[in-house]
Amino acid sequence: MTATGCVTVHGELEVLPGAKKSEAAQALKDFTAAYNAADKAFDPALDADRVTGSLGAINQAGLKARQTYNPGGNKAHKPLVLDDATYVIPKKAGWPRWFLADTDSNRDQDGGKLDTRWLVVFVRTG
Repeated sequence: MTATGCVTVHGELEVLPGAKKSEAAQALKDFTAAYNAADKAFDPALDADRVTGSLGAINQAGLKARQTYNPGGNKAHKPLVLDDATYVIPKKAGWPRWFLADTDSNRDQDGGKLDTRWLVVFVRTG
């Protein structure tokens, strides 16, 4: 005899991490892939579900404007690379859950005053 059932974890009550480290790494990879696809095609629809908030508003407007004048896409596209990632994944009760990726990009000069990092926040709403 076997029994089956369902266990419900109440996210609003349980203290849980915003993601597993492997999920965080995959989210960063998916973000970068979508960002690059949209930039290469000048198509804001390709990253609209991944690039949101302030960056999303700026990015979407820029892609729309550039698409108007370059309907064939971005011939000068240089893929964004985000590496050397360190993740901050807090444990908390309630929603939204979130985590942060602290990354080095290929959009700067490595070393010295012009060496910058991208801090990318990922939000899970439930």
